[in-house]
Amino acid sequence: MSGWPLKLTRAALGPLYENVSKIVNPKKQLDAAIINPLMWQVAGMNGTAARGLVRCTMAGTVVTVTHQWFAWDPDQSLVKMTFTRSSAGVWTWALPGTGAYPDANSVSRPADLIGAVPFFQGITNVQMVADVNVDGYTGVLRAFDADAGTAIDATKWLMSFF
Repeated sequence: MSGWPLKLTRAALGPLYENVSKIVNPKKQLDAAIINPLMWQVAGMNGTAARGLVRCTMAGTVVTVTHQWFAWDPDQSLVKMTFTRSSAGVWTWALPGTGAYPDANSVSRPADLIGAVPFFQGITNVQMVADVNVDGYTGVLRAFDADAGTAIDATKWLMSFF
């Protein structure tokens, strides 16, 4: 998308449209009264949409990224991001490379993530939290047993990135 990975604003989509003549064939002409609100909706959806989604599994201490989708990698050609277990229930994560990726104009731009939301799959009493470091492409993921109050290794999870 134009301007990736910056969140798209309404202004980035250009000025408000005006009808230059009366709409006589709505099947072939687009009324400004339809397109202008649509542009607001597109910008709004872009502002609230996740920039990435990752699904992981863990066997022993090895984390495998089974699925990875990022706004800057529509062809899914990047190597998988990494999760490194540092202790029970604690992993550091990093996007591939330097965290800077080419936009549609081949200009390298930082991912500049501001948040991550993990979702544990499988056991209901496990809580997970994720932090994004100030560099915008690395962070820490933590999991704990909410009933026991202790760190726990998750076996599979999803993470959304914003």
